[in-house]
Amino acid sequence: MAEQPKDSVIFHCDCNAFYASVEALDNPALREVPVAVAGSPESRRGIVLAKNEQGYRNLVGIFVGTGIGGGIILDGKLWQGTHKTAGEIGHAVVLAEGPVCGCGSRGCLEAVASRTAIERDIWLGIKAGRESKVKEILQRDKRERLTSGILAEAYSAKDPLVTEVIGRAQFYLGLCVANIIN
Repeated sequence: MAEQPKDSVIFHCDCNAFYASVEALDNPALREVPVAVAGSPESRRGIVLAKNEQGYRNLVGIFVGTGIGGGIILDGKLWQGTHKTAGEIGHAVVLAEGPVCGCGSRGCLEAVASRTAIERDIWLGIKAGRESKVKEILQRDKRERLTSGILAEAYSAKDPLVTEVIGRAQFYLGLCVANIIN
């Protein structure tokens, strides 16, 4: 009897705060599928090959950064789709009538869970008067730009606004991953 192909989900994130808190993606569907978390840009290319060498014939790679991209391997081969755009996971709609995405659609995963969306939502919260350690960290470091390191520091300090925004992004990433698995 032939061995069943192994399946996997690869989750990659440039945002340190996401990487530090990926365990919060405690989705029951993920317990049945190996999930590899890649923490560096170099791993984007190599992790797919490494998984295939381990016998994973079907997998989805999700790469979270300024936007959200992905890649799909089916039966050991890169699947590009009819228009060579398969794997554009960032443009899967996860929130009907959600924020406008760079592609023009509303509620795309990228519009609610990318590094850009996280930064946007944190600044909106601060402008609305929400308390956040982000302002204090920016002043202390004499910075104007909200970096991933600042996000990670605020998240580690349990900043309520940053924790809420990242938690919401994780929810939508988890929702998308669960839909991909199913």
